[in-house]
Amino acid sequence: MEIKSIEEIKKNNYLNEIKKLLSNLSSLNLESSNLIGVSACLLGINCRYNGKASLRPHVLKFLEKEKLIPIPLCPESMGGLPIPRPPAKIKGKDGFEVLDGKAKVIQLSTNKDVTLNFLKGTYDCFKIVKLLNLKVCLLKEKSPSCGVNYIYKFEVDELKEGKGVFAAFLSRNNIKVFSENDI
Repeated sequence: MEIKSIEEIKKNNYLNEIKKLLSNLSSLNLESSNLIGVSACLLGINCRYNGKASLRPHVLKFLEKEKLIPIPLCPESMGGLPIPRPPAKIKGKDGFEVLDGKAKVIQLSTNKDVTLNFLKGTYDCFKIVKLLNLKVCLLKEKSPSCGVNYIYKFEVDELKEGKGVFAAFLSRNNIKVFSENDI
């Protein structure tokens, strides 16, 4: 999906579509305190840039032990990026700078600017977070979308402190975020 502008992201209101898809959740009588947003790849969903998952058994054990119901989220897929796709990195400090328009997200092999896809996916996933009244999200560390404590430097394959775009947006909106490395 080609995203042409931030205005296009804002005018496309997917909230009604999401409400229709998730309307049957209310019939399940779930407590929102039992729901947690989780990076879909950590749950075994093949949505990463390389077409694979990043299933972490300790994440599944944690969810089971705490009696939490995971809501899978993948901002990059929700932003219209294909699976698989060229890997991307933040060219700038971190996700906060992307949100503020001071940094971009660039696919490495193609040099394509996919910032608007990342922003669209972030906003659409946040609509799900708000719709389900989620207070906490467990996200994939080192991801340019979901990195909680670390993301990759743009120039080299080394880690630096910082949040991905989605993690930064959630933090800015008072949603607690932690990574698979924090449990």
